[in-house]
Amino acid sequence: MQSALAKRTEAKVGKITEHDDSSATAAMKITSVDFAALIKACPEDINSSDAALDYLLTAINDSDTPTVVFEVDVPLVLEDGGWKIQMTPELSNALLRQRCSVYLS
Repeated sequence: MQSALAKRTEAKVGKITEHDDSSATAAMKITSVDFAALIKACPEDINSSDAALDYLLTAINDSDTPTVVFEVDVPLVLEDGGWKIQMTPELSNALLRQRCSVYLS
């Protein structure tokens, strides 16, 4: 499922603001599948983990599946002559769309 979600995730870098010689912030827009909407739309007759996985994979790969845009400021640090992204909880949420817990029984 992670691979399917990754294929539907897009990251765009906007304005980069340098703070000093070794740190900066990049404004990013992360677009990904609206996983919460998929769960809400999950048919009630799904009664197994395999059926739920099949439903989710089909929905994720459907080009009509709704997406959400998450805007996040990402810290950058200068390391070994290049700018490197610092992982933050906000960036992780935007990339993974883990804004809700889902339990399927």
